[in-house]
Amino acid sequence: MRSPNGSMIDCCAFAASGRCARGDLKETVVIFEILTVLANVGTAVGVGVGVWQLRSTKRQNRVQFEDGLAKEYRELAQQLPVAALVGEALNAEELARYLPLFYRYFGLTNEQIFLRHCNRVSKETWKDWLEGIESNMNLTAFQQAWKEFQSKPAQRFSDLQHLARERFESDPRAWPRIAWSEKRQSLLPEHSPGRGPETVKSGEA
Repeated sequence: MRSPNGSMIDCCAFAASGRCARGDLKETVVIFEILTVLANVGTAVGVGVGVWQLRSTKRQNRVQFEDGLAKEYRELAQQLPVAALVGEALNAEELARYLPLFYRYFGLTNEQIFLRHCNRVSKETWKDWLEGIESNMNLTAFQQAWKEFQSKPAQRFSDLQHLARERFESDPRAWPRIAWSEKRQSLLPEHSPGRGPETVKSGEA
């Protein structure tokens, strides 16, 4: 075969070049498909890592939150008389002196119950808290203080009352979402310095 200018054209070379072009095209398509798959895999891995980091951060924040409450609880318990913590009764003068601290204790306990209801604390942590709550509420001095507050016209600590009626056997997380009658404001009497735990609304859980 001759070209328009009269030179000979190698048909075999022409055909080979065509096959090479088609081969290069197929190879390019394959490489593109591989790169697309790798990109999709990379995206999926990135999303998975992001979800894991989110969950890890959420768990860490919850642990820090629970630790903060536990620390506040321990600091409050250290201010109560040793006699009360070992199950002894308090005389009228001692009870009157420490009544504001018992008020704070019941308020903090009430808040812990509410936080569990809102799923702000884990089930494992709640089990530990529940054991401590039941143990302390069965102590003589705590029962003395509890009776003092329950005899007042203004009813407080509705969540703790509920838990006590349940014999400390129920999980507040399983309680129905009722309208909580008690407003969670300052947990201390007006004449006492300091403040109680911050208010947490169920909508924020």
